[in-house]
Amino acid sequence: MSEIYPYLLTPAYKDYVWGGSRIPKLFGRDLPSGVYAESWEMSDRPEGPSTIRNGPLAGKTLREAVARLGSAVTGAGSPGGSMPLLIKLIDAAQNLSVQVHPHDTNAHLTGGEPKTEMWYVIDAAEDARIYAGLKPGTTPEIFHNAINNNSLEQVLNTFTPVKGDVFFIPGGRVHAIGAGCLLLEVQQNSNTTYRVYDWGRVDAQGRSRPLHIDEAMKVINFNDEGAPLLKTATEGNTTTLVDTEWFTLKRIDLANSVSMKGSGASFHSLFAEEGSFRIITSGEKVECEFGETCLLPAAVTSWSLEPKITGTKVLIASVQP
Repeated sequence: MSEIYPYLLTPAYKDYVWGGSRIPKLFGRDLPSGVYAESWEMSDRPEGPSTIRNGPLAGKTLREAVARLGSAVTGAGSPGGSMPLLIKLIDAAQNLSVQVHPHDTNAHLTGGEPKTEMWYVIDAAEDARIYAGLKPGTTPEIFHNAINNNSLEQVLNTFTPVKGDVFFIPGGRVHAIGAGCLLLEVQQNSNTTYRVYDWGRVDAQGRSRPLHIDEAMKVINFNDEGAPLLKTATEGNTTTLVDTEWFTLKRIDLANSVSMKGSGASFHSLFAEEGSFRIITSGEKVECEFGETCLLPAAVTSWSLEPKITGTKVLIASVQP
């Protein structure tokens, strides 16, 4: 049997201090009680690879599959021997730190990995907030003083998110996910974060988490005039949520079976946002249940999606050729 087929992925979990427990509860995952801040749905990161749970590669990590099969998984347009994206679920029971990531153009200044990301809001409490971008006129001096005065929130653009909202966070854009948000995040394959403010949070021993202000000041885009909250476009049953040079995310309202094709330049990561569906290729039929992620290797260039129940919605992430 071929090792190129739709991979059902078991995620890696992270128990960061700000996390909650909605991910296993909402998606019916049989997990011990605890903190599930992030679920790394599609990851070949060494510090948290997802695992293939079906077919000939069952039990292998995605990292092992990529090392073994290379561009047949990642796509001809993804050099470097690793997946170009990391896809997560994020459950914020508390505010995440105010932070920034390097951009492709300035990551060399700090030795970090560039990280542009986007957030798709799966659920949000009425009082939840998203912080993204600096208010006009915020200079490096004003920003630094706001950190020292514990007033950083006053220089950040603040949004009240609702289900279905899409936020774009390029490297260099200061941001924070507020308490009450449950998001799907699509990002460059990076784990570089520079924390500038942590809301006065301390652990049981009264210790605060380290900040990275010097590094952050080197990569923040103080001329950032982009709109973090994106407008989406729908054509037929497909809504384009984000379409950038780094990644594309689309949502398909799967009322009927649809046939799809790829060029071999990119993998396709599919998440069952609502309902469940079947992925049918020339040699396989794989069922993806509510809240599960399935990865179609780039070498799979023709497939069909078939809804199992009414109201199925599928999020599909890929990279540009």
